[in-house]
Amino acid sequence: PDAALKVYLDASIHVRALRRFKQGVSRLTLAQLEKTIEERDNIDRNKPHGSLRMAEDAMYIDTSDLTIDEVCAKVVEKIRKTT
Repeated sequence: PDAALKVYLDASIHVRALRRFKQGVSRLTLAQLEKTIEERDNIDRNKPHGSLRMAEDAMYIDTSDLTIDEVCAKVVEKIRKTT
């Protein structure tokens, strides 16, 4: 809670499922992966303790259409602006 910079990374369910599907580590179909991710997100957001929520002062980044390098560049840019 006392971090100088908090970052909340997000991506659409479809993109997250597609990324996992392309890794080739699951026997599930793309549609099945989407469903399991959606179900897990629902559970994680509604847990009584340690639920998945973005801190009010966090930097939000939707990574759906970004590469890893683009995400890193955004974070580094924010770090440079805050220091």
